Amino acid sequence: MKHDKKNDGLISKMYGAALAPEKYDSFMNSLEEYLLDGTSTGQDVDKKFEAELGDHVKTAYAIQKKMGRQKNELPWAEALVQQIPGFALIFDGTEKILAINQIAQDGFESPIKTLADFPATETQLDQLRHWMQDPTQTGTFVRPAYDLDPNCNGAIIIRKVKPGPGSGPLNRHRDHEQETCFLVTGVELYVDDLTLKLLGTAYELTDAEGKIAAQLASGLQPVDIAAQRQVSANTIRSQIKSIQRKMQAKGVPDIVRLVCGFTAGLASSYQAVNKIPAKDNPDRRLRREASFTLRDGRHMAYMEQGSNHGKVVLCLHNMLYGVEWPIRAIAAAERQKIRIITPERPGYGKSDLAQSAFGDELLSTVAHDVCELLDHLGIEKADIMGLAIGSIYAMRFAKLFPNRVERLFAIGHAPIWRDEWMVQLPRRQQLIARLTKSFPAMLPLATRTGIALMDAGYKNKFIDALHQNIPADMSALQQSDIREVIVEGLDLTIAQGGEAFRRDCTFAIHDYSEEARRLAMPFHFIHGEKDKVVPLSHIEEFIRQAPQSTLEVVKDAGQFVLLSHWQYVLKAIS
Repeated sequence: MKHDKKNDGLISKMYGAALAPEKYDSFMNSLEEYLLDGTSTGQDVDKKFEAELGDHVKTAYAIQKKMGRQKNELPWAEALVQQIPGFALIFDGTEKILAINQIAQDGFESPIKTLADFPATETQLDQLRHWMQDPTQTGTFVRPAYDLDPNCNGAIIIRKVKPGPGSGPLNRHRDHEQETCFLVTGVELYVDDLTLKLLGTAYELTDAEGKIAAQLASGLQPVDIAAQRQVSANTIRSQIKSIQRKMQAKGVPDIVRLVCGFTAGLASSYQAVNKIPAKDNPDRRLRREASFTLRDGRHMAYMEQGSNHGKVVLCLHNMLYGVEWPIRAIAAAERQKIRIITPERPGYGKSDLAQSAFGDELLSTVAHDVCELLDHLGIEKADIMGLAIGSIYAMRFAKLFPNRVERLFAIGHAPIWRDEWMVQLPRRQQLIARLTKSFPAMLPLATRTGIALMDAGYKNKFIDALHQNIPADMSALQQSDIREVIVEGLDLTIAQGGEAFRRDCTFAIHDYSEEARRLAMPFHFIHGEKDKVVPLSHIEEFIRQAPQSTLEVVKDAGQFVLLSHWQYVLKAIS
C-alpha cells in the first residue's frame, strides 16, 4: 500500500516507541497531529486511519508483547531522580551534575552542568563544600529555599548517597563503591496545625514559640513577625532566644535549618535512597493495607486511611492515580474521626481482574465487590464517594444497594456525556477518547507504550505530558506531596498492565445521566472551577437534568481537586 509522507512519519514513530519507551511523547504527538489536526471529518479520518495503519498497529503491538515489560533500565542516578516526586538532582565529588529531573530543570533559567551553576552565593557554596568535604558529616545539609529564591517557601535538602548498580558514568570510570555523590531535593514548607503541634512537642516549644519558629523559617524577619503578631520587637527577640535555647540552636539560621528539616520530614528522599519498604514507612499508622477473598475466588486488596473508627467513607478511585490521599489529608481525617476505605478495583494494584466483565457488567461486578467488602468489614452503611471515573462505579453501587448508602459524592466527574464535548478536552485526553470511540485497536498499543515509559523510570514525564495543557493541575503538581501520591497511584494502575485502564476508558465517553437521575438519593458534586478534563459546564448540565443534586465549586482547583483542596472534601463529609 502506498503511504503519504505523514503516514510514513507516524508509522516510523509507532515502531520507534514500541522499541524505545523514551520516544513515547514523539509517537503520541504524531498521533494527535494525525487524528486531531486534520481538516477531514472525524469519520473519514478514522476510516482512513484503520485502512492504512491497522496492520502496522497490530505488528507494533505484537513486538511490544514479545518484548514484555522491562523495568527501570536507566543509569542509577537518572533512575533515582526520576522517582522523586519533586525537585531533584545528583552531583558527584567533582561537583559535576550527573542527573537532574524535569521539575528541577524547569526551575533554572539556563541549564546547569556543575554545582557552580547553582543560583547560590559564594558563601552558601562554601558552606556546602565544607559540609561535603567533612567525613564526620553523615546526615543531611538543610537550608531554606528562600536563600536561593525569595519567592520559594520550602527547604533544600542534600544527602550523601552511594551509587547503585547501572550503566552511568560513575560505574564505567570509577570505583563506585568508594565514590560519594550528593542528592539534592527540594520540598515545600507546609506548617499546618498538626506540624506545629509536633514541632512544639519535639522541642518543648510553646504555641507562640512554634509559630514564631515557623515564621522565621518562611523568611520573615523578627521586625515583620512583631508587626504581624502586634507585639514589640523586643518581645519577639526574647522569644527567639527561648527558641534557640530549647532547640539548642546557635542562632536564627540554625533555627531555620532545624524547622525546615523537621517539616520536610525527608520522607521522599530518604525512602528513595534507602528503599524503605512500605511497611516500615512512618505513615503506616495512617495508611493500612489489607485484602480478602471474594465469593467467586478473586482476591481484593484495599487500603484504610485516616481514623480506625468513626464516620466511614468508601472512596472508589479514578483511572490513573490510585487509592492514596495526601498524608496531610489523612492526618486531618484521623483528627476528625473519618475512616476512609479505598478498594482497588479489579485489575488495579493487587486486586484480581474480573476476566469476563466489561462495560455494564463490570460496573455491576464492582458494585457487588464493594458490598462484599462492607460485609467483610462489618459496615452496614457508608458515604460512597467516586473520584473521577470512580463516580460511575459509585452511581451503580447506589442503584443496586441504596440501603447501604448514607450519602453519594462525586469528585471531578458527572455521569453525563455528549459527543460534541470531545473536542473540548485537552489534547492528550481527547486523543484517548477518540481512540476509545473510533479506533479501539490502537488503544492497547498507546497504553502499553505509556506503561513502558513509566517502567523505564519516566513517570514524571508521563504525568507532565498528560497535564501540560491544564494550568490548575500543573500548579498542583508543583506540590511534592501531591506529585508523590500521583506517582504512587500510577504504580497501582500499571501493576498488572493496562487492561483495567482500557476497560475504564469507555465509561468516560458514555452517558449515564438517565440511570443517575433515577437513583434513590441525589449526588453531591465537589468540582474544581478550573477543571479542563471535565469542565464545570458538564456538571451544571447534569444538575439541570437532576435538580435534586447539589454542587460545591472549589475556586482555582482543577481535576486534582481532592489532592489539592482536600479540606473542602473533608468538610463536606464531616
